[in-house]
Amino acid sequence: GSCVYKQPDGTLKAVFLALEWPALQVADDESMTNPTVLEALSSSVVKRNPKSDKTVLGKKGFCVELASKQGTHELYFGNDIDGKEWADILRKYSVHFDLLNGFSVTSKVLGTGQYSTVKLGKNALTNELVALKMIMKTRL
Repeated sequence: GSCVYKQPDGTLKAVFLALEWPALQVADDESMTNPTVLEALSSSVVKRNPKSDKTVLGKKGFCVELASKQGTHELYFGNDIDGKEWADILRKYSVHFDLLNGFSVTSKVLGTGQYSTVKLGKNALTNELVALKMIMKTRL
């Protein structure tokens, strides 16, 4: 897909994206010649951020943020649907690698079973309370 990337120096650049686990790659052309890694999704919290929507390169841009210990990256998509789809895809990859990229887990146990424990958690994007089933890998 294509979008506008806000570079670390604050300048905006039209780029093409490719999801190559565990990273998001960007390149200047659609053939993805000489791509560079934008962010390791294994350590990123991804969210659609409507508060940061703005005009970029003469068009309305819909912002998706990737936040990690290294800093925050902003991607701007040409329409809200593309922004939401990319945010959902990137968040899914990020949370799949590390649950803490999308949820906070409390110590409150809601239930236990032979192979798992269900704990109370909170969705980092919506603050919605959720039940998280934690499966012990040693039991698989």
